[in-house]
Amino acid sequence: HPGEFCRRDTLLALFWPDLDQEAGRHALNQALSFLRRHLPDGVLITRGTDEVGVDPAHSRSDVEAFRKAVADGAWEDALERYQGELLEGLHVSGAAPFMDWVDRERERLRESAADAAWVHAHALVGTGRLAEAERTAQRALHLVPTNESAVRDFIHALAAGGDRAAALRFYEKFAGMLEQELEVEP
Repeated sequence: HPGEFCRRDTLLALFWPDLDQEAGRHALNQALSFLRRHLPDGVLITRGTDEVGVDPAHSRSDVEAFRKAVADGAWEDALERYQGELLEGLHVSGAAPFMDWVDRERERLRESAADAAWVHAHALVGTGRLAEAERTAQRALHLVPTNESAVRDFIHALAAGGDRAAALRFYEKFAGMLEQELEVEP
């Protein structure tokens, strides 16, 4: 993440897990040299000889903008910024540790987007915008279809907000997704 440092040994394990220490360090040094030649000055930063990072003043990413919106409680902004899976379609053969990291990050970001959607949906119910709340909650449901307690809370919120039909409709959508995805009932 921009502003944070990563140990060179961690990068070696992520990108060159099959190389010995010397060959891995050589590959990393070549990659860093390439990046320094092709990126503006100051983007790559180091701390001592063992840590590498990206200066946040010189970089922007949709992931960091999404994380900032979540941290700031700007739920609608966060949902606008979450456009799908991190590095969708990417597969790097021979770099299983890197792909494991990508998968974990994808899951963390998807769950964070679902949480933002649930919070935003509840806020919309609170302002009486029930149709918009239902659409937002459906997005949360598509992101993480197994969060039964969040679904239950939202159904109660819809019913308490005066739209029992929407509450029933949302329950039926959830039940259908569980049946289709997991072959279970709520």
